[in-house]
Amino acid sequence: MPYIKQEARVIYNYAVAEFLNLSVSIYQIVPGIKDEPLEKQDGIINYILTSVLLKLSKKPYDPENWNYYRQVYHSLHEFIEVFYAGEDKSYFTLNRAIGLLTSMINEFKRRKWSTPIRMDLESYLVSFLGVHVVPYEDAKIKENGDII
Repeated sequence: MPYIKQEARVIYNYAVAEFLNLSVSIYQIVPGIKDEPLEKQDGIINYILTSVLLKLSKKPYDPENWNYYRQVYHSLHEFIEVFYAGEDKSYFTLNRAIGLLTSMINEFKRRKWSTPIRMDLESYLVSFLGVHVVPYEDAKIKENGDII
């Protein structure tokens, strides 16, 4: 769980609000986070994602707003993919994404937060592996040879 200081949270609460208002500009948020020291970046992203998901889980579910929920989730997925699987995709960045998602899943379990959101995170992790990690690893096997 991201234990970032309160003053740092204030800086990134605008991103949380923008995700929830569907007005987020991922390509404006990502460079600001990448300007932070490497050891702080994943905590910031965890804070933003967890805050959005918890706020979303507290809204009363309305089937007529299904498209809204879908759009928020799509923006969160795009954010993760742009940050970790974008132009500078590497073993390091993909492993960071896997670690981030796994940590979030475990925290949702430990804190007994929303089970549907935890299950969505688990499903997204499987999808991320299939869409980004497996093809990357297959390409590296072709490029460098397998370990077996």
